Amino acid sequence: MTKPTILLVDDEQKLLDLISFRLQHLGYRVITAISGQDALATVKSERPDLIILDIAMPDMDGLTACARLKESPGLATTPILMLTARSGVDDVNRAMAMGADDYIVKPYDPKVLEMKLRRYLAGNHAGASEGKARA
Repeated sequence: MTKPTILLVDDEQKLLDLISFRLQHLGYRVITAISGQDALATVKSERPDLIILDIAMPDMDGLTACARLKESPGLATTPILMLTARSGVDDVNRAMAMGADDYIVKPYDPKVLEMKLRRYLAGNHAGASEGKARA
């Protein structure tokens, strides 16, 4: 059985390293991107099972990247979790309107992230059929 692949997108290298380490310890395969543009380039060759995306990034914000990722071939039903320091209701609403499936505010509880990952990855294949039926 192959490990689920998570694409982790954040412009802070220390955070990428820390979260990658934790996710790998939980048994996930982690690929990283340091920007929205980098994430879009990465999904041309990699097919993640889930994407974790920051909002505040320099070249393309996470909201724009989220919308573009959801428009990418084969990624419409891939869960996207926003992991960001922005905690305003408007930020959450915009993220959901752009296609995000969930929203976690930094600093985050690693156990909450772990539970959400398990839930989305366990339902990813069932969710893919539902997403296609709704589209």
